[in-house]
Amino acid sequence: LSSLYIQQWRDSKTLFSYVNKVEGESAYAYSQLGGAAILEGDRAGAYSLYGKALSLNPDYKEALLARARLEMESGAYEKAALGFQRVSSLDNGDFYALYELGLALIRLGNGKEAFFAAQKLDRLTLKSGPVAELARMKADLWGKVAVETAKAGDSEGAAVLFGHAISLAPDYAENYYLRGVSKDQSGDLEGAAEDYQKVLELSPGDYMARFNLGAALYRLGERKGAARHFLEFKKMQPASDMVENFLRDNP
Repeated sequence: LSSLYIQQWRDSKTLFSYVNKVEGESAYAYSQLGGAAILEGDRAGAYSLYGKALSLNPDYKEALLARARLEMESGAYEKAALGFQRVSSLDNGDFYALYELGLALIRLGNGKEAFFAAQKLDRLTLKSGPVAELARMKADLWGKVAVETAKAGDSEGAAVLFGHAISLAPDYAENYYLRGVSKDQSGDLEGAAEDYQKVLELSPGDYMARFNLGAALYRLGERKGAARHFLEFKKMQPASDMVENFLRDNP
């Protein structure tokens, strides 16, 4: 049916007539229509359709999750958090909802509640299926919680959380980068340089890690190493003046 929804999307009268005839007015049908609207690029229409689905069944999980994601996209983080929280309460094994709840809470500046969401996510396990995806989600959320912890002034707590995040997905470059930035800001330039180097081992094309490594080495007095990484950065980002600005501010 979904392909028919997409084909008939632009003719809404025909579409709604078709849906009502085949399935009747149901949360499932409107949720499917919402998905079709997203595929057509009509996010406002999709949001309205998910709302219609939820008016028929307030606990329809697929519509709750999809609408909350649209709210995240639009910056309505508080509404999104409520939606993800509702999905999680309906199905405490839905790791997507818990992960995205944590992200919404971080956007709201609520690191403490995001920490609890990460803890709940950490307890979920899978014997088969998207095991690697779940591990990556756990690692990503813990890394972001660690950043918030560092911002709150708890550098030791942040270090522990970064370590845990990296242990969950040792090949996830983003957490090495975030930990490097955190160390950089706290004055641990050697530790920051090590993390940026690890990022480049995992993702050689990461130009920000390349620039930050050059900057850390420069401030450590390793000018040759810094010059090499700055040169590589300029090859990657020829229009950028970040290197020139850094050297001007750090003679």
